[in-house]
Amino acid sequence: MIPIVDNYLLGTLTIGGIRIHASENLLSDPIEDWSQVRSRSRAERRRRQGHPQRIVIRREPRREILYVEAQGAMFMHPVVLAEFRAALARRTPTDDFWTGVRLALEDIGCRQAAGSMAGRRR
Repeated sequence: MIPIVDNYLLGTLTIGGIRIHASENLLSDPIEDWSQVRSRSRAERRRRQGHPQRIVIRREPRREILYVEAQGAMFMHPVVLAEFRAALARRTPTDDFWTGVRLALEDIGCRQAAGSMAGRRR
């Protein structure tokens, strides 16, 4: 298991010296739910004409982690952080530290951040 350390004095999480910042407002996508609409094409046409439609707009966390190497920080949504912690917990202690972090990032679908971690050593 690869630990994420809670630094209560600074109020941040760290993993191998990298600060992890999680925010509800950070990196979320608006998703339009058209399930309440009988005909999507008709609803889109009437929406353009200004008629209100039964479309629910909700926000879901984007499956991306912003890794800023110069600042030594990772920025992510709290839902993605929980998935990242679970993926790290599945890693065995025999794995190389940064290889385990990179594989955990790939497990949750954050390939760009995993690519940034590829050259990092402990």
